[in-house]
Amino acid sequence: MSTEKKKFNPLLPMAAGCIAGGIEATATWPMEFIKTQLQLRVKGSQLAYDGMISGLSYTVKTTGFFSLYRGLAPTLIGSIPKAGIRFGLNAVI
Repeated sequence: MSTEKKKFNPLLPMAAGCIAGGIEATATWPMEFIKTQLQLRVKGSQLAYDGMISGLSYTVKTTGFFSLYRGLAPTLIGSIPKAGIRFGLNAVI
């Protein structure tokens, strides 16, 4: 048996963090999209929906499922490296 200690590779937790950050942003984006639509509603105007479930349903019926992911790319560009760096540094410290 060898008594050598395995060398720690900080890239593994960094890669795991990048993947986790991308999955998290992708999973929560449709709700963020509907929330933003509700917040940007002009006072006095009427949207075709007034909540999360009805907003998701209405958007999928009128513009398709993938329209829920409009605007996701800039969020992914920021959140993937952020999560990777955070996971990587936590593993090193």
